[in-house]
Amino acid sequence: ITYLLFFLLVKLPQILKLMGAKSAEGLSFIGVLLELLAISGTMAYSIANKFPFSAWGEALFLMLQTVAIGFLIQHYRGKTGTGFFLVAVYLGLFGLLLSPVTPVSVVTYMQASNMPTIIISRV
Repeated sequence: ITYLLFFLLVKLPQILKLMGAKSAEGLSFIGVLLELLAISGTMAYSIANKFPFSAWGEALFLMLQTVAIGFLIQHYRGKTGTGFFLVAVYLGLFGLLLSPVTPVSVVTYMQASNMPTIIISRV
């Protein structure tokens, strides 16, 4: 439980800083999207393989916080509507990723590409 609480709060300081400054200056929206792609791959792979929540729960909290950061970047750049649209599209695509329509090979590939995706998101 303590472990999951840590991940519940890991990005909270960044979210609060964004909200306090009312600015997303210096943040890369593309970097946030790439990070979200990596987190989504981890979650989808874990869920598809029926891993226990304790194995992927931190990814859920990181995903929710990363989505919030992505929205705030758009919001503070004066594109609140775009932010809402992107949240809706992400949630829809993530739902599709978890559905039987998506081949397991796609989810496996996403999981396998996590490290390169995270490295690219930091550049």
